[in-house]
Order: sequence, then structure tokens, then C-alpha cells
Amino acid sequence: MDKKTIMDLIETWDADNIKTAMVALKKDKSLEEEICEYYKYALDVIFGSTLKSLVKFPEKLDKKDHFDKFMYIRKLPEGMPSFITILKFNAVRRIDSWRNSHYKKELHIDWFPKNMAALKQVTELHLEYQQYDELPERIGELENLEVLNLLDNNLKSLPKSFENLKKLRILNVRENYSLNEIPDLSKFPNLEEVDFNYTMIDSLPDGFFDLKNLKKIVTLSSPLDKNMDVMRKIFKTFPNAEIHSNAKKAIELEDKSDAGEFAGKEQIKISDWNINKLPAALFLADAVKSLSINCNSLSEIADEFDKLQTVEKLELSVGYDEIDFPASIYKLKKLKELRLKGGFHNLPEGIDALESLEILEIDNNSIKKLPKSFANLKNVKEIELKHVNYDIFSLISDFENLESLVMEYHNYPFEFEKSLSGLTKWRTFKINTCVPIGEALYKLPQNIEKMELKNNVSQFDHKLSLGKIINHFTSLKELDIDEFNLSDVSEAILPNTNLTKLDLDYVKIAHLPDSFSNLQALTNFSMYGDGHESLNASVYECSELKFLRLGKSKFEVIPSGISKLQKLDWLGFEYGNIIQFPEDIYEMKNLKKIAMENCPLLKDKEWKALIKKKIKGIKIVKAWYD
Repeated sequence: MDKKTIMDLIETWDADNIKTAMVALKKDKSLEEEICEYYKYALDVIFGSTLKSLVKFPEKLDKKDHFDKFMYIRKLPEGMPSFITILKFNAVRRIDSWRNSHYKKELHIDWFPKNMAALKQVTELHLEYQQYDELPERIGELENLEVLNLLDNNLKSLPKSFENLKKLRILNVRENYSLNEIPDLSKFPNLEEVDFNYTMIDSLPDGFFDLKNLKKIVTLSSPLDKNMDVMRKIFKTFPNAEIHSNAKKAIELEDKSDAGEFAGKEQIKISDWNINKLPAALFLADAVKSLSINCNSLSEIADEFDKLQTVEKLELSVGYDEIDFPASIYKLKKLKELRLKGGFHNLPEGIDALESLEILEIDNNSIKKLPKSFANLKNVKEIELKHVNYDIFSLISDFENLESLVMEYHNYPFEFEKSLSGLTKWRTFKINTCVPIGEALYKLPQNIEKMELKNNVSQFDHKLSLGKIINHFTSLKELDIDEFNLSDVSEAILPNTNLTKLDLDYVKIAHLPDSFSNLQALTNFSMYGDGHESLNASVYECSELKFLRLGKSKFEVIPSGISKLQKLDWLGFEYGNIIQFPEDIYEMKNLKKIAMENCPLLKDKEWKALIKKKIKGIKIVKAWYD
């Protein structure tokens, strides 16, 4: 029996045929050694020791994990068939509680088989979660490939050789978030399914609409899905296909032509990220008082808002692509509340025509300056600004009705020429700043009652004085300072009977000043992240305290006297080093909860049993929110 006949018998993978081949080989030791050496690699893959182990080899190979299969194909001896028609080289993705993705069992792109042309039988290739930035050109050698699954990779484009896959029926490029370019799909006449979900694909070649076999098209969460011209053409061309898209609803909304669609409605909300234009029927609404528009794909906005003279509250949220602001909004005489978000790169002059305006919110990172007429909005009570890259303080100097100013991502010099102390109705000031706040802070009115100062650039050492802030703003009831340097405590805190809530996070105070005891009205005090080296017993003089949190402290022992805080019902020392409480803590009968995550004392079972015995109903928990 010659070599070819013996190999043909073996590669039937049938027990009887392999037995026949082995009997024949016994007569030719040299040929037996040669044949055994040839199949050694296959035997190694299935942990076989003799040719007899090759019985049902394809089935045994199919049961191997994807890595073993990958390595088998990669090192496949010349001439040996692969047997595999479906290649599932999928990695594993796990999503944690914070919605972050973690991957394992990935196959390095450099390990990809070099002999792709030998894999004639392969009809399906699955490479899910591999996080490939690119695919090798030789993938185009899989000439019989019908299914290509590239779910969740980092591809920006597909290789030129992709066009050689003429038999392709299913293409899944879902969750390739940067993929913005694909070959001309019209070159794949057998194409039945395409999935563009979570890609950046924004256009299709004309030839795509000549494909006759398309049965399923997924455009969700891609730029395609927000292009109504393209989506209208898809729905028209493939009426019998299964189309996963939000565009159909958007098209129906755009095409609403019933003049009475919004008649008599006092509240109207249009929220669709796909529509490119607002329905014409909207501007025929005759009773609307509250109008909310949240449409991130609007490419144009009809400048017809002056037809809606009943509107008192308008929320207009668009995407961040540049779009013209409809100046007809300024003609809404009854408008009291205006909230703008998105790609309005400039606000035109004339905003002061909104004589009834009391509440204004602008969330836009492109506006470099506000119109001069903004300064004439004398009736505004509340202003909320996000991404502030312009001067606001000089424009509000005459806003005598102003009660609240909130600014997030303030990135313009915090300085202004004249004091704003004349704004006597101003009560709330919140700022999340990217620039230093200096002495200009004290040009704000002393009558502010609620203040939040947050440093958005943690590496900047912005210095302020806690004592000076409290002493200047004598009407303060709530003060929240985050990531400012308050290490200078040289200015003592004067007696204060207004401040009830004080939150200090990462403010670099190692020791509270003795003058802290002057905060006689304080009910809530939280200080976190400063590694306090000791607890100043002056805190105990704040007898109205109900909530006390000192997280990430360095001290191990709490001084005696804490029982003076008889109104305290919540106490927290998370991520601290507390090993001992003073004996007088057992006298605090109103204490309901102590939070001590990562504190050594939390592990002391005897102490926990004792305090629960002494203070009925108390809970010893980890975090403040438990």
C-alpha cells in the first residue's frame, strides 16, 4: 500500500480505516516513522500518542478551545486539511459595575495564520472582542468566507483585500466605534445582513442600493441612522428587509403634517436624537406653555418660534455641530424660562427683547462671548452657565433681581472691575472653575447664602482662606469648597450664627483652627481627603451638629468630650485610622449610625457589641450611604 493510499485512509478519520492503515505501516518501518512524524502536530493538539488517536480527529479538534484551534491552524503543515469551516476566535468581555469593559483570552494580531489561502473550507470567521486596530491583508484569501463577525474591535477601516470576499453574506462591524470607512459593499452581491451599530459609518455608495438579497440592516447608534436622506432611501429601497433603526420614528415625526397635531396642548416634548428637522405642525401649536426640544441631529431649525406666543418655558437642546440660533425665540413675549444646549456657536443681539425672562441656562462650549444686549436682561433671577469661556460678571452688574448664578467649567479670568455688592437679592453662587479665584471673590455681595467653590483642575494650587470667606459672607448658610488650598488658617473665624452646613473636600487643612468653635449654628460638617493629623476638640463646641464626617484622617484616637454633641445622629470616619473612641461616646443616646469603612476599629467585634449594647438601635456601617 503506497503512502498516498495510507494517508487517504487516515484522513477519513474512521477507526476501521485507520486500523487498516496502521497494519499496512507495520510492514514498512521507514514509512511508518515518516507518516507518524507528519501527523505528530495533529496528535499534539489532541494530546494523542499513536495514529489510532486520530479517530474522529475533526470532532476532537472542534471541541478544543479557540486558542488551541488558532495555534493549530497557524502551524498547519503544508498539505494537511484544516477541517474547520467555522473559526470562532472570540475573546471574552466582562463589564464591571462602573460600565467599564475588561477583555481576556485575546489573540495577538501577529499570531494570525500566514497560510490563509489553505483554509478553503472556512465559511465563517468570528473575531469578537479582540480589540484589533487593523486586520491583516491576507484575510482576503478566505475566498469562501460567507460570515465575518468583527464585533467590538478598534478598527478604523477594513483592508483592501476585503473586496476579495465575493461570497460574503453577513458582515457585523458593530461596536467598532472609530470605524468610519468600509469598502464598497456593492461588490458583494450575496450580502444579506449588515450591522453598523456603534460605528462612525456616515455614508453608503450608490451601489449599495442595488443589492438584491439584503434581509437585515442595522444602523442604530451610527451617523447613518441620523441622516434622514440616507435612511429614507434605505426604507424605500428595501421595504421587506428587517431594519433596526430609530430613523423610522424620526421620519414619521418630521413628516407630521396634521395642523391640529399639537393643538390645545400646554406641554409639548419632542425628544428624538435622529430627526433632522422639526415637524411643521409644531409651529401651529396654539396653547403650549412648556416646550421641550431635545434633538441632537437637527441640521436646521425653522425660525418660526414667534408663532408660539403662549410659550413661557422653552428648552432647546441640539447636537454640538454648528447650527444657526433661531432669533425668533427673542420675540416670545411671555417667555420666563429659557434653557439652551448644543451647537449654537453665537447668540445674536436682541436677547434683551425677552422682557419676561427670569431663568436662563446656556450649555455650550463654543460660545466665546455673549451679546452686549445680554446686559439689559434686568428681570433675570437665575442664571446657569456651562463651559464659560467668556466674561459674565461685567454683564450682570446691573441685574438687581439676580438670585442665583451657577457656572460649570468656568474657564475665563475670575476678575471684574467693579464690585457686585449692589446685587442685594443674590442668594446662591456655585462655580466649578478651571482658573484661580482670588480677591475678586470678595467683590460678590455679602448677602449670598449658599456658595459652592470647586476647583476643576486639581493640579492647580488655588489658595483661599476659610476664615476670610466665612467672615466676609456673613449671611452664608451653606458652604461647599472642593480642592482649593485652605491650609492658611491665620484668619480666625468670627462668631457665626448663620452657617449650618460646611463641606470641605481635599482642601489641605491638617488641623482645624480653635476658632472653628465659633460656628454655633453648624448642623452638618463634612471634611474629606486631607489626612487630618488630629481632631481638634473645638468641633465639640458646635453643639448643634447632627452630621459629622471626617474621612481619610490620619489620627488613631478621638479626644474625650465628643458626648457634648448630644444632637449628633450620624458620625463618619471612613478610610481613617481610628482604633479607639473615648468612653463618653456611650453617653450619646441620639447617635444612630457610625460609618467606618477601612477603619481598624470596624474589625473589633467586642467594641461593636459593646456600643450596640450601650446605645440602643445604633448601626455600625461601612459607607455614609449604607
